[in-house]
Amino acid sequence: MTLEDIIKSYTSEPKILETLVNIKTRFQQSGLNVENVSLALLSVMLEVDKVRKLRPTERKQMVTVVLNKIVEDVCPGEDTHLEAVLKQMIPNLIDNINDLRDAKSWCIKCKGLF
Repeated sequence: MTLEDIIKSYTSEPKILETLVNIKTRFQQSGLNVENVSLALLSVMLEVDKVRKLRPTERKQMVTVVLNKIVEDVCPGEDTHLEAVLKQMIPNLIDNINDLRDAKSWCIKCKGLF
């Protein structure tokens, strides 16, 4: 299944498809590794957030599937060690970023530090 097919299974919005493909292209050119996977993840998450019809669990699933496909396409060779490490990191990174979002939202509401 191609990245385009995966994205189309979640949304038919052409701008989101175009942006996610551009993210993949950018990381194909610069490379994807442990140091910059969080940047790729944030880029994908920001774009997936624009798909309003998805529930939170579906958003996480879409981000995971899209980013895993990007990792597969960008990392050279089949089942490289780097690919396996990056794929293991993705769900935990998503949860951590969502936890930070929730904490920031809560602190704004209570006029906390954030």
